[in-house]
Amino acid sequence: MTPKAFDLLLVLAENPGRLLTKEQLLQAIWSDTAVEESNLSYHVFAIRKALGDTAENGLITTVPKSGYRFTMAVTHSNGHGAEPPVLTDNAPEQTESVSSGQASAAGVSNVATAVSPPLAHSRVDSGWRSTVWFGAGIVVAIGGGLFATLGRTDPPRTLIRAQISPGVELSEASPFALSPDGQHLVFAGKGRDGVTRLWLRRMGDEAPRPLPGTEAELGGLTPPMFWSPDGQAVAFDAAGQLKRFDLRDNATRTVCALPALAVGGSWNAEGIIIVGAPSSGLFRCSVADGIASELTRIDSDKGETTHLFPWFLPDGRHFLYVRVARNAPEGSGVYLGSLDDKPGSARPTRLLASGFGAAYIPRKGDSTGHVVFLQDATLFAQAFDERALQLRGEPVPLAHPVGSYLDGGFFSVSQDDVIAFRPPDKDSQLTWFDREGRKIGSAGEVGRYSGVALSPDDSRVATAKEIVGSKMDQDIWVLETSRPTSTRITFGPVLEDLPVWAADGRTLMFTNGGDTGNLFAQAADGEPNARMLLSTKLQHKIPTSASSDGRFLLYTALNMDSSRNDIWVLPLIGASKPFALVQRDFDQAQGQFSPDGRWVAYASNESGRYEVLVRRFAEPRDGLSTDPETVAVSTNGGTAPRWRADGKELYFIAPDGAVMVTDVVGGAKLSVGIPRALFRIAGSHGDWDVASNGSRFLIAIPAGADASSPFTILWNRLAQLPGSSQR
Repeated sequence: MTPKAFDLLLVLAENPGRLLTKEQLLQAIWSDTAVEESNLSYHVFAIRKALGDTAENGLITTVPKSGYRFTMAVTHSNGHGAEPPVLTDNAPEQTESVSSGQASAAGVSNVATAVSPPLAHSRVDSGWRSTVWFGAGIVVAIGGGLFATLGRTDPPRTLIRAQISPGVELSEASPFALSPDGQHLVFAGKGRDGVTRLWLRRMGDEAPRPLPGTEAELGGLTPPMFWSPDGQAVAFDAAGQLKRFDLRDNATRTVCALPALAVGGSWNAEGIIIVGAPSSGLFRCSVADGIASELTRIDSDKGETTHLFPWFLPDGRHFLYVRVARNAPEGSGVYLGSLDDKPGSARPTRLLASGFGAAYIPRKGDSTGHVVFLQDATLFAQAFDERALQLRGEPVPLAHPVGSYLDGGFFSVSQDDVIAFRPPDKDSQLTWFDREGRKIGSAGEVGRYSGVALSPDDSRVATAKEIVGSKMDQDIWVLETSRPTSTRITFGPVLEDLPVWAADGRTLMFTNGGDTGNLFAQAADGEPNARMLLSTKLQHKIPTSASSDGRFLLYTALNMDSSRNDIWVLPLIGASKPFALVQRDFDQAQGQFSPDGRWVAYASNESGRYEVLVRRFAEPRDGLSTDPETVAVSTNGGTAPRWRADGKELYFIAPDGAVMVTDVVGGAKLSVGIPRALFRIAGSHGDWDVASNGSRFLIAIPAGADASSPFTILWNRLAQLPGSSQR
């Protein structure tokens, strides 16, 4: 529950059996803020869910046209009695209505299934609250009261579980990291302006705060960040450089230049940092001199493609990391490395078969801690002897389900038995909407989809579907739009993603490779013979649009040495080389050919946030200006542009999830009208397409809650394992 929900629970508990009107409750909880009545309904729903309230036990009773009554028995456990909040009695009659949609929008989660007295008593307006004890000695922390308490004293060894909302829309990769002391959580997300930046959440705060300057540093993809050992700085990849945000003075500084993205990292007490890379071994750099050097080398003979997610052990010399072999997945796993090893030295022994990054939690006064790792959406811990550098015993499950993105799990740990995790991203349903936003049908089953591409005749839709397992895997599927049938097109053990239809409607083009994605083409009838279209180093290539004459393919190139996106063109006929269409010192992506092939709509963050622009398409031999005419389409942010088949309308997604449309007049010069909203889809991330006549929209919408799922925080989870001593 949120801190406001906890405040509301206390008001109800401090007035047992008393009818409290909605106006009284709104005044008590939101006295300094103007909020809608639905906020009260959301928070009552959250409390009911947390308390296990049902129609049978009726712990909170709704009095129609009046308010609520708390009917659960309440006992003051400490004997002192503070005065309850002052509640005025001049509220008019009101009616409550809580729909399932409102409950989903609230993003609430069940953190307890049963509650029994006594309930610790405290005043709502006396700062952070006392801990609430639920059931047989299990503590469920709700809101910020416990967080502040833990920040002041040593935590008890009782298991504590809490949930906190990110407060912003998390970025696609959802990277986040706990500080070494477990008191801060940093993550990447978008605020109301639609700009991706780093956010910091102190466990005692009700909302995160943005880290100034980081929005200018992050590229099109946000790799995982990590902390300095003293918890005073956050290191992150910034356009091919490793940078640090210092909490002491809120300044961003360069640590070292990297040859590729920093995919996970670790920082020891001696000022040595090691980072992963998307298509090579690990690199090390020294904070003192800022020089990066090779630390490990991939074994291509074993099918290895990358080394990622290093994690220093307490001695500051040895570390855990993931060796990934896409085409020989039996060789992937968590390995043990050392700063003393030379690049290309003998292949170390694999510790775990997990294909995701692992972490380590030491145990004070003991040389045996725990390696924490992810497998089959379950978070495990296994004892590890720091002296012998060996695992002990059997893995023990800690939490389920836990999500992942590529080779990174949605979890982070501190040095003092604090664990944060998030569930998998919500499954999606491909849903048809008309121009008024009414649902008029669906396509395929519920699943984890990325990329939605309608065939030129609207009869089929191509999409990528994730396969949940011990390692990353995703395949291309083709679904029929007129009947419930689907065909799996690719079967490889790697990441096939983001399909695009060729103009003939018989061929699909997609990215394949996972680390440095290359472009492939394959028949859409299921013939399993993909042919490579383009392979380059240090570029992850994402196809976005094919020209209607079949001559060109637009693709986004994510440059691994700078983390910036550019728009490139691959000629599909003849032996011409690919060429850059939009290449600037910002991110530009999602290029879409107009139906006549004369224009390209795309998204760029050159203005500070993503906006939709249109520019003329030109080949290098056309001899046109290197900076041809560009027309702004969106006015308050926009992404994922799509054209109507006749080129007279252009659609895009606004930052608030609204489906926008603008009229387009082509010719020698292009003119666009003022964008207008058709309807709004909460939770949509641009996985969509538009029917050729613009009358229908196929959108991947969350099958569950439409808000970013909360972080679950566990205190003292490892202390509960068999053989663990109470510290």
